[in-house]
Amino acid sequence: MSDTKPKSKDQYGPPLGSSASSSPSGSKAIVVTPIKVAESLIPTTPSKPSQKLTTAQIVKTPHQKTSLVPLTNKYTVLAQSPSKSPAKPEPTEYLEKPEGEPSLIIEREHFSLSPREIATQLFPTNFHYVPGHPKKTRLFYEFILVDSDSIEVTHNQDKQGEIAFSKIKILKVLTPQDWNAPLHYFKQFSRQFDPPSYNYFDYTDAWYYALYLYPYQHSWFIWFKKGISLKFPQWFKVWFCKVGLDESIFPEEVKPLFKYFAQKSNFIMEDKLLMFTASQAISWILTWDWRTVEIYEDTELYQLYRIFKIKWWAKFNISLIQQTKLEAWIKTYQLTQQSKKQLSTTPVSRLNQESSFLQERSRLIAELAAASSPQEFQKKIDMMSQKSGSDTSSVNSQNYLQENEDDCLGINYHPYT
Repeated sequence: MSDTKPKSKDQYGPPLGSSASSSPSGSKAIVVTPIKVAESLIPTTPSKPSQKLTTAQIVKTPHQKTSLVPLTNKYTVLAQSPSKSPAKPEPTEYLEKPEGEPSLIIEREHFSLSPREIATQLFPTNFHYVPGHPKKTRLFYEFILVDSDSIEVTHNQDKQGEIAFSKIKILKVLTPQDWNAPLHYFKQFSRQFDPPSYNYFDYTDAWYYALYLYPYQHSWFIWFKKGISLKFPQWFKVWFCKVGLDESIFPEEVKPLFKYFAQKSNFIMEDKLLMFTASQAISWILTWDWRTVEIYEDTELYQLYRIFKIKWWAKFNISLIQQTKLEAWIKTYQLTQQSKKQLSTTPVSRLNQESSFLQERSRLIAELAAASSPQEFQKKIDMMSQKSGSDTSSVNSQNYLQENEDDCLGINYHPYT
């Protein structure tokens, strides 16, 4: 198996301004080679079994709103129609996340099909979601995250060049403030790509759609860059609740460490798990699959849901998050936050006064420095005194010259020296 390097931006298209063929619409385009997936993973359109499932045979799972705090698992295994056995056995080490991602409403003619078969029939080829535009492929969303320097992504291939699993290193998450423009405004890629631009809503979608390479037998290895900014937007917190770590999968030696972090840090309760994971660069493994869910109790209204499963990376070095290191990190972080808070709460009038004083002082010193003789220097002082209305009769110009000779008489004048 080959471990490829993180994708550079040039792998998505040539840099802007370089020679490349134009698309019929006039915009520069790059032809991207589709990611190879093992043939055994590509579903075929199934034939409908003669016997349809009754409503009672479909597992009824009420759909309900949930908070950001993970709840107990609300899904159960769906009764499926007979279908071709999967190429690999179901993974048993994964924990299913309580929050799924709703997709399409299921029509009656699809009741007899398994969730994976339904998805195969409803979505376009090579898509695992309903595209808002036919060119907004999974690679488009992946490139958004790469081009915005939000992630590094690596696709690990087997000997046949097919994707075995993938890695994502989260470098930063752009907030609406970071966008620095109305959220519907488009920003252009740094490389030639079609479509050539994206807005902030595409950016938020990209955190989900980029993951949809293939269900069930493909997995993502995910972790945060050490030292990442912990200023996460609210939508990203929801993303983490759906696809991020869960305390229940922590090894026994990690659980007390998280408890210590939760008690000693001053993050709000619903953010503690995200902040623990991000600040300590803790990794996890993610995969996803399809599920059908009854959206109203005792009805025949079902929805296709995308469910996420996670597991702990067994090779994670737990010594990196021992209690002494957590204690040092918490103290440093809290001191930094206190300093920022003090700076942000300094009265604006005080800052303005200090700024005005420094500017006026620099102007006066520069004006005095331009004097070519003691007489001219004294004349300037008198003029300044009259202008300000202050009494400077007690000012000793000779002493003033001696105390400020580096500023006023020196060849190299540095007003802030």
